Amino acid sequence: MAVIVVGVVAGGYGFYRVSAQRIRLVKYNELAAIGELKAGQIAQWRQDKLNDAYRDVQSLFFRKSTEALLKDSGDLALRDDFIQRLKLEQKAEGYSDALLLDPDGRILLAAKDDPGPVDAATMTAVAQVLEGKQAVLSDLFRSPDGTMYIDAVASVADANNQPIAIVVLRSDAAEFLYPLIQSWPIPSQSAETLLVQKEGDDVLFLNELRHQAGAALSLRIPLTQSDAPAVQAVLGKQRLFEGKDYRGVEVLADLEPVPGSPWFMVAKVDVTEILTEVNYLVWICTVSVALLILLATAVVAFLYRQRQVRIYRVLYASEREKHKAQELLRATLIGIGDGVISTDERGHVVFINPVAQTLTGWPHTEAQFSHGICPACVKEFYPQLEKDAAGSKEKDP
Repeated sequence: MAVIVVGVVAGGYGFYRVSAQRIRLVKYNELAAIGELKAGQIAQWRQDKLNDAYRDVQSLFFRKSTEALLKDSGDLALRDDFIQRLKLEQKAEGYSDALLLDPDGRILLAAKDDPGPVDAATMTAVAQVLEGKQAVLSDLFRSPDGTMYIDAVASVADANNQPIAIVVLRSDAAEFLYPLIQSWPIPSQSAETLLVQKEGDDVLFLNELRHQAGAALSLRIPLTQSDAPAVQAVLGKQRLFEGKDYRGVEVLADLEPVPGSPWFMVAKVDVTEILTEVNYLVWICTVSVALLILLATAVVAFLYRQRQVRIYRVLYASEREKHKAQELLRATLIGIGDGVISTDERGHVVFINPVAQTLTGWPHTEAQFSHGICPACVKEFYPQLEKDAAGSKEKDP
C-alpha cells in the first residue's frame, strides 16, 4: 500500500510539473506570437507612412508646384490647388493633416485651416531629412489639445537636389496605432501590449495603458529598475522575460524590437492569471490523486481480505485434518491392548487409556490432575522417589 501511495503521489506531482510547464509554454507562445505580430504590424504601418511621404515629394506635381509657390507666394490659384492636393492626400490616406513647411519649419500651406504650431518632435525630423535622409517619422508628441500625433516628414528637392520645402503627413495615434497596440486577440483579464522607447536614463511609455490612465508620453521608469520588462526591452533583451511591470506586479512578458524604429514592444500577462490555470490543475491533480489512493486502498483491502479468507480456510482445513488425526490416534490408543500414559513437557498427564487405568488403578479423573507418574507406579518401581517425596512436600516427585 505504501508503494502504491508513493507511486500515485509521485505520478500526480510529475503530471502537475509537466502540465504546469506546458501551460507556461503555451502562454509564452501566445505572448510571443502576439508580440511578434504587433511589432510587425507597427513596423509596416510606419513604413507605409514613410512611403506616402516619399511618394509625394518625388511626384512631379509637388516639385513643380512647390517651386512655383516659392517664386510667387501670392498666387492664390496656385495656393488653392496645392491646398486641395494636400486635402486629397489627407482624406485618401486617413491623415489628420498634411502640411508644407519651408526648410526653417514655418508653415507654408496646410490641409486644415488651423494646423497649430509645429512641434519640437517635427522639427527634429525636419533636421534629419535636411541632413540627407529620404523620409523620417517623428517621435510621438502631444498637441496643445491633448491629441497624440506622429509626423511623416520628407523634403522636396529642386533640380539640383537641394531641399526647398518639407512635406509633413500628420497621423493621429488614436486612429490606428493605439487601437492596434491595445487590442488583444484572445480573452484575458490582465494581458496588454506596451510600446516604449529609451529617453535619456528613463524608459518612456508611448501608449495608453490598460491599468493606468493618462500614461502615454507621461509615465517613465528609470533604467535602474532592471526587473521591469520595459527596461529590459530597451536595453536589448528579446523574447521571454519574467519580472515586475509598471504596477509592481509579477508578469510574464515577450520583448520585441519594432524594426526600423527606436520603439520596443512588450506583450505581457500577469503571472496570477497563469497561476489561475495552474491552481485549477493543482486542484484536479489533488482530487485525482486522492481518488486513486482511495481506490488503491479499497483494492488492497479487498485483496487483503481475500488473502485472509484463504488463510483461514487453509487453517480451518488443517485444523480439521489435525483433529481427525488426533481422534484417530485417540481411538487407536484407547483400543490397543497396551497401557498408554501421555504427558506434556511439564509432566502433566494429558492422556491415559483404559488399559493403563486398569493396570495402575489410577482413574482418569485423578490422573489428569496429577503431575507425573501414578502413585502405584511410584510404589512399585520408585520406592526411593516416594520416600523422598514424603520427606519434602516442596520437592516434585
